[in-house]
Amino acid sequence: MELTFNMARPVVTVPIGTRFTKLVTVGQVYLINRGYQRQAWVAVRCDCGKVKHVAVTNLRRSQTKSCGCLFDENRHVSQREIIAIGSKFGRWEVVGEPKLQPRKSSRSNGLEAVYPCRCACGTTRDIRDVVLRNKSRSCGCSKTGSRKRGRPTTEIEVGSRFGRLVTTSETFLKPRSDGRNRTHVAVRCDCGKTKHVLAYMLLNEKVQSCGCLQRERAAELMRIHGARSKEAYGTDRRGIYNIWKGIKLRCYTPSARNYRWYGEKGIKLCDEWQDFEVFFEWSIANGYSKGLQIDRIDSKGDYQPDNCRWSTQKKNLRSRDVAWDDATDQRLIFESKNLGISPYELIRRAVIAYLGD
Repeated sequence: MELTFNMARPVVTVPIGTRFTKLVTVGQVYLINRGYQRQAWVAVRCDCGKVKHVAVTNLRRSQTKSCGCLFDENRHVSQREIIAIGSKFGRWEVVGEPKLQPRKSSRSNGLEAVYPCRCACGTTRDIRDVVLRNKSRSCGCSKTGSRKRGRPTTEIEVGSRFGRLVTTSETFLKPRSDGRNRTHVAVRCDCGKTKHVLAYMLLNEKVQSCGCLQRERAAELMRIHGARSKEAYGTDRRGIYNIWKGIKLRCYTPSARNYRWYGEKGIKLCDEWQDFEVFFEWSIANGYSKGLQIDRIDSKGDYQPDNCRWSTQKKNLRSRDVAWDDATDQRLIFESKNLGISPYELIRRAVIAYLGD
C-alpha cells in the first residue's frame, strides 16, 4: 500500500489483487464525494463471486470482510441450533446432517440450512430449517390422503380428558352445512351428558364441558356475596355488606378518610366479625333494616356484638364524642337562635374573639 500526496489523486492506493479476508481488489482506487469530503473507494470481488464497491478505510480497519455472506453464515450458526438426527416435527423425521445452500429470498444472499427428512408415509424430502421448525408437518399425506380415504385428519386417544370432558370414541368425520367434513369426537361430561364436539376445539381448550360449567359460572355471577339475589331479596344483603366493608376500611386502611377517628385510635373489628356471614346473621337477628347505621354503645370500644346496635343517623350522631356536655350544647343552640345564626357560626365567632383575628 502506497501513500501519494497529489491532491488530484487518491491519497491511498491499493494494488489490484490485494486480499482483505474474503475480499480481493479488482480495480483502482477512486474518489467519491461524501458531503464536504472526498473518500477513497475500490471495487472488490468476494470469494462467493459477488462484486461490490467498498470504502478503503473500512478495508484497512477490517470493518468490511465480505460482501455480507460471512455475516449471514455467522448469524445462521449463532441464532439456529443444529437439529439432531432423529428429531421429529409432526410426521417428519430428520434423517441426515444439514447442508448449506443459498437463501431463496431475494432480500438476502446468505446461506441457510436444509435438512434431509423422511415422512411417516415413506416420502423423503429436503426441507429448509425455517419451514421445518415453524410450518411443515408432513409431505401432505396427513391431509390429502386422509380426505381421499374418508378418514379424519386429527387423532385423539380414547379416554383423554379435556377439562370436564372425556373422549369416548375415536375421531370421525362429520359433514357441515356446506358439505365439507370436519373432525369430531364423542365425549362424556362429568355431569353425565354426552355430545359430539370439534376435535380442534378440544385440543385448543376452547371447550371444557357440555355447557354446565358456563351455566355454573353465570349463576355465580348472579350471586350477591355468596347468596343468590332472590335469597337476599328483602334483607338488603348488599347494604349490610357495604357497612361491613366500610368498618374494615376505616379501621385498617390508613388512606381512608375516617381512619384517624377509628384505626388511629386503636378501634378494630373483632375476630368473629372478620367473616361476613357471621356479621350478616347478627345484623338480621338484631333488627337491621334498610337506612339504619351501626352504632357503638361505647364510642371508645371495638366493633363487636356486645358493643354494637342498629340506630338512625340522628341517634348515632348524638352518641359520638363531643367537646362539651349537654348543658353547654343546649346553651349553644339557645344563643344561636337568639342571634339568628347557626351554631357553627356562633362557634366560629367565639373562637375568633378568644384567639384574636
